[in-house]
Amino acid sequence: MDMRSVKGSQARRDHTLDFADKPSVLTALRLIAVQLFYGMTFFSSAWMSFTQEMPSWFNEQFSNTVLASMPGALNTVYYFVATLETIAMIGFLTSFLMLESFDKKQNILKASLTLSLFIFLVMAYGFHLTRQHDVFESNFLYFIGTIIVLRSLEKQERVEMLIVPRNDS
Repeated sequence: MDMRSVKGSQARRDHTLDFADKPSVLTALRLIAVQLFYGMTFFSSAWMSFTQEMPSWFNEQFSNTVLASMPGALNTVYYFVATLETIAMIGFLTSFLMLESFDKKQNILKASLTLSLFIFLVMAYGFHLTRQHDVFESNFLYFIGTIIVLRSLEKQERVEMLIVPRNDS
């Protein structure tokens, strides 16, 4: 076998590796849409939570629950959720500003989406506790949608690992 063809083959494979280090433009645009959707959702919620006092409806909603019997529990829960939403929003903003959608691994985005699961879980529990089943169901859809986005990112990563040959030399 001619060594020039081996070197040429290696150069082509190296070029493929360089090109495959970035997701497609369509994938990057989908990730930007995810970053913006979740970022705006958590921004608006966190902004309202910290720029206004705890709304009276929140107290009324939880007045017949075990949380109302504990001193300071309602304030603690309200601002705990607001803090989680702020952290998630900062994560999505950081992912967006660091152009993670154009990177092969989106670690900050994945961490923010995982935090979102816990936020939706806490909120769903609150809606279940107050017997607001219609709102619970819509929150459940956010939860499921987030799982689908996370699974999509994991699947994309696994597919890229299978398609792109490794350069172990």
